[in-house]
Amino acid sequence: MIKLYAVIGKPILHSKSPPLMNAAFTLQHVDAHYTRLASADISDAIFLTKALGLKGINCTAPYKAELVKYADRKSNEVLELGVANTLVAHEDDWKAFNTDITGVWNSLQEKIAKLKNPNILIIGAGGAASSAAMALHSNKLSFTICNRTLSKAKKIADKFSGKALEYQDLYEQLDNYDIIISTISSQVLDSTKIILHKEKILFDAIYKNSIWKEKLQHPDSELITGKDWLIHQGIEAFYHFTKKKASYENWEKAFHHNHLAKQKIALIGFMGSGKSEVGKQLSKISDWTYMDTDEQIEKSEGTSIKAIFEDRGEENFRDLETETLKKLIDSESQIISTGGGIIKKAENRKLLKNNCICIWLYIDAQTCLARVRGDQRPLLNHPEPSIVINKLLVERRDYYALCSDLVVNTTDKSIEEIANLIHEEINQARNS
Repeated sequence: MIKLYAVIGKPILHSKSPPLMNAAFTLQHVDAHYTRLASADISDAIFLTKALGLKGINCTAPYKAELVKYADRKSNEVLELGVANTLVAHEDDWKAFNTDITGVWNSLQEKIAKLKNPNILIIGAGGAASSAAMALHSNKLSFTICNRTLSKAKKIADKFSGKALEYQDLYEQLDNYDIIISTISSQVLDSTKIILHKEKILFDAIYKNSIWKEKLQHPDSELITGKDWLIHQGIEAFYHFTKKKASYENWEKAFHHNHLAKQKIALIGFMGSGKSEVGKQLSKISDWTYMDTDEQIEKSEGTSIKAIFEDRGEENFRDLETETLKKLIDSESQIISTGGGIIKKAENRKLLKNNCICIWLYIDAQTCLARVRGDQRPLLNHPEPSIVINKLLVERRDYYALCSDLVVNTTDKSIEEIANLIHEEINQARNS
């Protein structure tokens, strides 16, 4: 079995971490794969982490502070900061790290080295802002921090020998700083009040749709986007995962991979995970059209899946799946629910990965057995179906993971909850 890693957060489908990590795994010849875990809350994400046997996770908003309580051991930075963004599995425990500190410093140090006693402003007071404050303090640089809730800004300022700025004074003070580190969403800021005439370095933790570029009026001003922060912290996390070093240049190339450009949504997963019902519910709450590969095969062949297995064998059925999948990818349908074994065939995996945002609906053996008990499914024609289920889950785990853009836990959720979670993830990712 390959080693699996993932990133958690809410939302998470937008994350660029998987193509970066997977490119590094390939270049470093590491037999591993990295995906995204969608979750209702952090406990849901941790459940999936352990259920899938992940070897490590990265974490983004809003879970960074909560992640610490799931660690058995903590790095010095996590102990001091109380915020983590990386968990690494060891033989008997989990260790927490904070690679954001390295990420922000490696993104800025060359620029800062050219300035003498720069005035630095941090906007925000979440985990990213705390990491930026610690990075500056560790390198003997003073800073001012501003947040809508002054008490949160003061807490970070007091901890790392900085100053706190009242939020109501933010816009009139902006142009007085040489370096501005923004760790909050552009939507929170009033862009009409941002006026920046003087030369400065603007570091925006957001790597998409930054509002700051158009505000830098001085010709020598420079914008550093969250791309650098993401890459530098990811390289550090990759080292914690593998003890291997990755290069910035290779990660930057992988950064431009756009998984959200794929127009189809494919639901993959084991029998009983609810793919058909979730697909129908997704269609109901959206304007996305829905098709099911098994239903299409039965319709075109004029017989049941069970009969096809019995009369023609599994290999013939898998060939029918491939042809049906090709047709659905070329059709107007936007949601495709697939059969549990469609990922067994390499050609199907390639079709899915290249054309669809693949969402793996995870189910464990116990829940699966309870849901499918009494079904007339061909693969359950066995005196001990639990043996078959456990065997197939182990065999298919890597295939599901390798195809997945997103994993959703279905074991304790209703069809409506699963569909709503997926719908929210897709909408937020495409609109971000």
